Amino acid sequence: MRNHAIGAKRAKGILGVGVLCLAVFLLCQPAFAKTLTVDGASPKAADDNPGTAEAPFKTIQAAVDKAQPGETVSIRKGIYREEVKLKASGTSFVEESLRLLDETGLPLPELALRFVISNPDISTVLMGARSAGEVEQNVRAVEKGPLPDEIMKRVRDIAAMAPFRPYGEGMGLPLR
Repeated sequence: MRNHAIGAKRAKGILGVGVLCLAVFLLCQPAFAKTLTVDGASPKAADDNPGTAEAPFKTIQAAVDKAQPGETVSIRKGIYREEVKLKASGTSFVEESLRLLDETGLPLPELALRFVISNPDISTVLMGARSAGEVEQNVRAVEKGPLPDEIMKRVRDIAAMAPFRPYGEGMGLPLR
């Protein structure tokens, strides 16, 4: 217990308010886009539903198959044992984001935290840790320091590919 308290205290001191996630920065949906909902645990879920919150899809594949450019697929909490095949080409900024994660070998939370401490335009961060272990993982990531310049350049290049995101817009992964 004592170690968890120390980790939380160190995280508060290092991060201020918490952690801004790189995923939010890179994977925002276009304004006013439709959201398709998948909720495999809902008794109302069916793959022939319209994909609304009230009548969600049962599988991720059904939502992906019906998604149109600019729409978001929102996946509710649950276990989905399926292989999803994208039929649309996807957006280049999403593909580049995934490629960056693969090439650097950095976990997304670490990349996000190190992006935050590397970016002088970010002065406040929001923490999303759900456990003491996640807080400790976040502290270890921050202790590694800012991202190297070449990775920061790639993050900025990827962000420039993303559709315009006005302030206050919701989050999600757009399909193109």
